[in-house]
Amino acid sequence: MTTIDLTGRNILITGACGAIAQYIVQRLSSAGATLLLTDVLDRAKAEDIFSGWKLASRILYRTMDVTNHTQVESVVDQLSSETGGIETFLGHAGGCAMHPFAKTDPTEYDRIFQLNYFGQVNIARALLRCWTASRVAGHGIFTSSLVGSLPWINLSAYCPAKAALQMLARCLALEYAEHGIRFNVIAPGHVAAGSSLNVYETDPEYRRMVDKVIPLGRLVRPEAIADVLLWLCSPLADDVNGQVIGVDLGAAIPKVGG
Repeated sequence: MTTIDLTGRNILITGACGAIAQYIVQRLSSAGATLLLTDVLDRAKAEDIFSGWKLASRILYRTMDVTNHTQVESVVDQLSSETGGIETFLGHAGGCAMHPFAKTDPTEYDRIFQLNYFGQVNIARALLRCWTASRVAGHGIFTSSLVGSLPWINLSAYCPAKAALQMLARCLALEYAEHGIRFNVIAPGHVAAGSSLNVYETDPEYRRMVDKVIPLGRLVRPEAIADVLLWLCSPLADDVNGQVIGVDLGAAIPKVGG
């Protein structure tokens, strides 16, 4: 059995207090990484959440709104200075409820894009500035979604935002390859955690649609998302660049017939 050891690696995670993030943080902590965790929650609320996760490695927490580029730059600078440098970041902040296009006002549409796309632009920009200045061959990993490549009803802001994020990662992978810097994307399907699970359990129409597109007939385990990210953060994935890795139980496979 291959054991992944991330001891000595500093990994920054945005959106670190969420339901799926719990599994990611626990996996990376068990592997020994130093985790630099950020979210919009204040420190007391965040640390109360983390205390129940029984983390095995060192963590540092900063309150950070990824849509505030000035705050992102400041937090990245602080954490880089305090830890001696950040080798990897997981742009995990994001999310959206169901938003039919006709009922989504311009302000809300913009907010969804700001969180799911421009927030990731901000964290990438901040880390790229540090990496190129220090000649660090860093690795940026974005959390996208199955619906970044598969249109879905009532997600007419979220789907395009995630599609843009996937293209951003591939563009950055090309543009920064000369610096040894990589970018990849993980695209979870319908996960048995957080808002995805809540909508699945409370909206019969949504549940019917989800059940129809998943060949294996169940929701994705959040542990599976964490396992793929553990691999991506490890030397085992050092040759992976510019990829969108789906973890969706086959939901993205084109269907023929009913």
